[in-house]
Amino acid sequence: MDAGLYIFCLSNLQCPDLPESSSELDRLFLHRHGNLCAIAKRVSLEEFCGPDADRRLADPEWVTPRAIDHGRVIAEVFRGSPVLPVPFGTLFSSPAVLGDFLERNADLIKGFFEYAADCEEWGIKALLDRERLKRSLVESITQTESAAASPGLRYLRERRAEQMADQQSSAWLEQNLGVVADALDQCAARSCERRIIDDSKQPDGREEVFNLAALLARDRVAEFRRRIEAINRERAEDGLSFAVSGPWPPYSFCPALESPP
Repeated sequence: MDAGLYIFCLSNLQCPDLPESSSELDRLFLHRHGNLCAIAKRVSLEEFCGPDADRRLADPEWVTPRAIDHGRVIAEVFRGSPVLPVPFGTLFSSPAVLGDFLERNADLIKGFFEYAADCEEWGIKALLDRERLKRSLVESITQTESAAASPGLRYLRERRAEQMADQQSSAWLEQNLGVVADALDQCAARSCERRIIDDSKQPDGREEVFNLAALLARDRVAEFRRRIEAINRERAEDGLSFAVSGPWPPYSFCPALESPP
């Protein structure tokens, strides 16, 4: 049974003591190469690459606990050290092959640790109640018109206000999402869009319209959260709110490394 190296994440030589392994994992160790190190364990290559590997990798009961352990190790290392997470199931056939991989990608990895130093990933989602926004815009439009009118004229004005609200809602939303973009420009080292899940509608009817990941320096997190809280207070009556989650290891900002052989 050939043994290989399973990699959880990469770090620099600030890497602290490793987290304890669960009973299902072999003992973790550091593979050092120059100023870099990989957090690894030894596994049977057949487990991931043998004739039955495709069946196991398609079985949620087999994959789920291992994927959870993969994320747990990354999160625990991240508590005391910079990390570059690697995808679940990343294997190397030998320490020499892993060392060659680290050597070939050294510049990308070191560059990542330079810009991600002392940073955390945070998620920002915008949730919109479209009906509430429409009511708010209609109210704003009708307030500018005289209330002294016949019932028929009031009806026509209300229908016109609803049409105008439909036309204005996209521009209103873009403008207010731009406020959050400005806050990111002030606080985040980097940011990137993330996919909006198709069935992301909330039980209360709100719709996800914006999903970003931000790489925030730890000393800017409190300021950024205060900005988001202020925006939420200002926009709550209009049906727009922002949800912040984190901190996470910087999954969304990892460079595209050359694939292992």
